[in-house]
Amino acid sequence: MSRMPYESDFDPIRKSEREANRFNSAWLKNGKRLTWLERIGFAVISFLFFTFGIYFGTLAAIYIRDGGVLGAIGWSIPALIFIVPGILGLRNVCRFQPVDRN
Repeated sequence: MSRMPYESDFDPIRKSEREANRFNSAWLKNGKRLTWLERIGFAVISFLFFTFGIYFGTLAAIYIRDGGVLGAIGWSIPALIFIVPGILGLRNVCRFQPVDRN
Protein backbone atom coordinates (compact mmCIF):
# COMPACT_ATOMS: atom_id res chain seq x y z
CA MET A 1 0.00 0.00 0.00
CA SER A 2 1.55 3.26 -1.07
CA ARG A 3 1.27 6.42 1.00
CA MET A 4 -0.34 9.38 -0.62
CA PRO A 5 1.29 12.78 -0.03
CA TYR A 6 -1.91 14.16 1.49
CA GLU A 7 -2.41 11.19 3.81
CA SER A 8 -0.74 12.89 6.77
CA ASP A 9 -3.46 15.58 6.77
CA PHE A 10 -5.91 12.98 8.04
CA ASP A 11 -3.65 11.74 10.83
CA PRO A 12 -4.96 13.43 14.01
CA ILE A 13 -1.65 13.15 15.86
CA ARG A 14 0.35 14.86 13.12
CA LYS A 15 -2.41 17.43 12.69
CA SER A 16 -2.43 18.23 16.42
CA GLU A 17 1.31 18.94 16.36
CA ARG A 18 0.74 21.72 13.82
CA GLU A 19 -2.52 23.06 15.18
CA ALA A 20 -1.64 23.23 18.88
CA ASN A 21 0.68 26.18 18.38
CA ARG A 22 -1.89 27.91 16.21
CA PHE A 23 -4.59 27.43 18.88
CA ASN A 24 -2.37 28.71 21.70
CA SER A 25 -1.21 31.75 19.78
CA ALA A 26 -4.78 32.58 18.73
CA TRP A 27 -6.07 32.14 22.29
CA LEU A 28 -3.34 34.02 24.11
CA LYS A 29 -1.63 36.35 21.58
CA ASN A 30 -3.26 37.30 18.30
CA GLY A 31 -6.53 38.81 19.48
CA LYS A 32 -6.67 41.48 16.81
CA ARG A 33 -7.24 38.94 14.04
CA LEU A 34 -9.96 36.80 15.67
CA THR A 35 -13.35 36.28 14.10
CA TRP A 36 -16.44 36.77 16.25
CA LEU A 37 -16.99 33.02 16.56
CA GLU A 38 -13.40 32.51 17.72
CA ARG A 39 -13.76 35.44 20.12
CA ILE A 40 -16.86 33.92 21.72
CA GLY A 41 -15.28 30.46 21.95
CA PHE A 42 -12.05 31.76 23.47
CA ALA A 43 -14.04 33.92 25.89
CA VAL A 44 -15.95 30.85 27.11
CA ILE A 45 -12.72 28.86 27.52
CA SER A 46 -11.07 31.78 29.34
CA PHE A 47 -14.05 32.24 31.68
CA LEU A 48 -13.95 28.53 32.51
CA PHE A 49 -10.24 28.68 33.28
CA PHE A 50 -10.71 31.81 35.37
CA THR A 51 -13.68 30.28 37.24
CA PHE A 52 -11.77 27.12 38.11
CA GLY A 53 -8.85 29.26 39.25
CA ILE A 54 -11.11 31.30 41.52
CA TYR A 55 -12.61 28.08 42.92
CA PHE A 56 -9.17 26.68 43.72
CA GLY A 57 -8.23 30.06 45.19
CA THR A 58 -11.19 29.94 47.56
CA LEU A 59 -10.11 26.48 48.68
CA ALA A 60 -6.64 27.88 49.34
CA ALA A 61 -8.18 30.76 51.31
CA ILE A 62 -10.13 28.29 53.45
CA TYR A 63 -6.91 26.44 54.28
CA ILE A 64 -5.16 29.74 55.06
CA ARG A 65 -7.98 30.69 57.40
CA ASP A 66 -7.85 27.32 59.15
CA GLY A 67 -4.05 27.42 59.45
CA GLY A 68 -3.22 24.62 57.02
CA VAL A 69 -0.06 25.78 55.28
CA LEU A 70 0.41 22.67 53.15
CA GLY A 71 -3.19 22.74 51.94
CA ALA A 72 -2.94 26.45 51.16
CA ILE A 73 0.17 25.91 49.07
CA GLY A 74 -1.38 22.86 47.43
CA TRP A 75 -4.47 24.78 46.30
CA SER A 76 -2.66 28.03 45.44
CA ILE A 77 -0.56 26.39 42.73
CA PRO A 78 -3.52 25.11 40.66
CA ALA A 79 -5.28 28.42 41.28
CA LEU A 80 -2.42 30.29 39.65
CA ILE A 81 -2.12 27.72 36.87
CA PHE A 82 -5.77 28.33 35.94
CA ILE A 83 -6.09 32.06 36.68
CA VAL A 84 -3.11 33.23 34.61
CA PRO A 85 -4.22 31.69 31.24
CA GLY A 86 -7.80 32.75 32.00
CA ILE A 87 -6.79 36.39 32.44
CA LEU A 88 -4.47 36.30 29.42
CA GLY A 89 -7.25 34.81 27.30
CA LEU A 90 -9.80 37.38 28.44
CA ARG A 91 -7.34 40.18 27.77
CA ASN A 92 -6.71 38.79 24.30
CA VAL A 93 -10.43 38.48 23.50
CA CYS A 94 -10.87 42.19 24.25
CA ARG A 95 -8.23 43.26 21.70
CA PHE A 96 -9.66 44.69 18.51
CA GLN A 97 -8.21 46.24 15.37
CA PRO A 98 -7.95 49.98 15.67
CA VAL A 99 -10.63 51.72 13.63
CA ASP A 100 -9.43 54.28 11.09
CA ARG A 101 -11.67 57.30 11.62
CA ASN A 102 -10.50 59.34 8.62
